Amino acid sequence: MEWDLYMSSVLHALAHRNKATDFLIMAIASYLPYAIGIAYVTFVFLTPTTHRASLIALTLLPALFARFIVTPLIRALYARPRPYETLPITPLIRVQEPSFPSGHAIFFTALGVSLIPFSTVWGVVFCVGAILTAIFRVVAGAHYVSDIIAGITLGVLTSHVTILVTGALIA
Repeated sequence: MEWDLYMSSVLHALAHRNKATDFLIMAIASYLPYAIGIAYVTFVFLTPTTHRASLIALTLLPALFARFIVTPLIRALYARPRPYETLPITPLIRVQEPSFPSGHAIFFTALGVSLIPFSTVWGVVFCVGAILTAIFRVVAGAHYVSDIIAGITLGVLTSHVTILVTGALIA
């Protein structure tokens, strides 16, 4: 895991350079998820009423399952400390939960991947937002690189499995 510590340290070294970069890091790491949430609600309301319920069920269900079922199960088995709890760094973000996997990465990736069948453009935009949020949470010192890689991977897998299961139940 030397690569993980090295890459996490390299990314975190971008923090604490000046107030403007720290503001940008915090804006992306902490507030971009809110913008993604607002964009999701906007997308739902722009969807014709006849498709709205299935859109919500097939996009929000995988994201919620990933974040509130898969993530806690993994954290119960492997409670990895946050980087600032084990490394000599000063974080821009402090979180009380274990670090692995990234809850932001798993939730927003699952949401983005689940949106792709409804709108490729919106799905890709959400996935890019998920990746940006995740990377900047490493820069802010809240995660290791492996936390976000695992979160993104699990978000994609959870999304696909949930879509397969719900698709089989609907059919």
